[in-house]
Amino acid sequence: MKFSFQAIDANGNPARGVLRADDEANAREALLSETLFPKRLEEVADDEKVTWAPRARILARHGNANSGSSQIELPPGCRGQRTTLHFGGRSAAGELALAAEGGVYFRADDAAHSRILAPGDVEVARLVGFPARTLEIVLVSGESLFFPAGFVFANAFMRRVAKALSA
Repeated sequence: MKFSFQAIDANGNPARGVLRADDEANAREALLSETLFPKRLEEVADDEKVTWAPRARILARHGNANSGSSQIELPPGCRGQRTTLHFGGRSAAGELALAAEGGVYFRADDAAHSRILAPGDVEVARLVGFPARTLEIVLVSGESLFFPAGFVFANAFMRRVAKALSA
């Protein structure tokens, strides 16, 4: 079953998305396990795209990107693009990849800066600047991430990433 939700995190920030769960109680429990407090939770059609999964499930499937102890694994069939992540005055080179289920993976050359992003983690994802473009991602936590996106007509991949995170 799939459920659409609107929730608020512990800091009062809004979160929304579609998740997969056995029933409404399990959906509510999955949200609460991530310190998300559901305001609205309703069943949706099975053809709805899943846009949120508990971080523990994602990390168990693809490696723990937050621990710095292991490198994330890209899902099968997931192709990426070499780029550089800029954040908090620092940068990390690596591969940005878009997975079929809508997740975005940044596998840094050093595992400590690898990240897994889901639409529910993202407040804003957009291309900014002209003629050189930058993919700007503002997380619900307030952190900002920037990826060079090339010039106006050379950034189709980055447009797909922004669209996936804005779903």
